[in-house]
Amino acid sequence: MIQFRLSFCLLVALLPALLLPGRAAAEPTADLRATVAEVLELLFPDGVAEDPAGVMPQVREIIDKRFEFDVIARRSLGRGWNSLSEEQRSTFSRLFADLLMYSYTDRLAGLSRPDIEWGRTRELGANRLEVDSTIVYQGERYEVIYRLVDMRGDWQVYDLVIEGVSLVGNYRSQFTSVLDRRGPDELLRVLSERVDAQKEKSNG
Repeated sequence: MIQFRLSFCLLVALLPALLLPGRAAAEPTADLRATVAEVLELLFPDGVAEDPAGVMPQVREIIDKRFEFDVIARRSLGRGWNSLSEEQRSTFSRLFADLLMYSYTDRLAGLSRPDIEWGRTRELGANRLEVDSTIVYQGERYEVIYRLVDMRGDWQVYDLVIEGVSLVGNYRSQFTSVLDRRGPDELLRVLSERVDAQKEKSNG
């Protein structure tokens, strides 16, 4: 049984079927459809991911347009965010985005293109939506919920709930533990080491 990592699901399940009528729902639908089409074409040009590490720069450029990594990074630290300097926040956001991009690439080689099924869209509040979806891969089904926020007229993903586990909540439990016990500098060092290790693994 293939065990999908949070970050793999983050990438391959970008396309929600937004069902709400009107401008607010139509725009995120169109934007995310364009995003997922570009990403899947890069990762599975012939239906199979042959060199995922080789296309990471292009994938990162596409994903940066649709994921609000600064918001995800800030939420992943919760109140601990306030203990970081501006420079540390910038470094943490960059490293955190890198970790998400590289942590799944070791799982992509040889994988065939998954199917994505889309479910309900719910309004969570002012300018926020939640979208149900399911990744179908080799007979297995993985439930993914997208949480989007309207950022100055541009809909951005700010959290994912994969198989009942929040991306933000999952990392918050790890990061805050290091931050509380060892401080910001140690958190950045640990995160940097994780990025380097995952990048090396992904590049094989």
